[in-house]
Amino acid sequence: MIGYIGILAGIVLLVYMAFHRVNVIVCTVICSIIVGVTNGLGFWGTFTDYYLPSAGNWLTGYFLMFVLSGVYARVLSDSGSAATIAYKIVDIFGKKYVILAFTVLVILLTYGGVSGLVSIFLVWPIAVNLA
Repeated sequence: MIGYIGILAGIVLLVYMAFHRVNVIVCTVICSIIVGVTNGLGFWGTFTDYYLPSAGNWLTGYFLMFVLSGVYARVLSDSGSAATIAYKIVDIFGKKYVILAFTVLVILLTYGGVSGLVSIFLVWPIAVNLA
């Protein structure tokens, strides 16, 4: 029973800390400690057996995608095409519906097969030009 409470407490604390802009690594480490200890894994066992191997697998699996997305976003920004796209979106939708337009853009990119994280990297330089 305490294991379920620990999982729920970890999720609630993760949402709370993310809402208050605490560093993602700090959030995941603290929440994994809570979940691991309440489920009887022990303090060091949580890190060595579960957290670090999973974090390493995630990093190696998505590193290239993040790097290439960041490079593409930088190319969009430096070439001026991000600003052109941003101004065209404002012309089509108007200033009042810009947030709706970007939401629809991310939805269409994700629906078209682009990863949700990559679509954020693609839309970010466009949205920065409107700020």
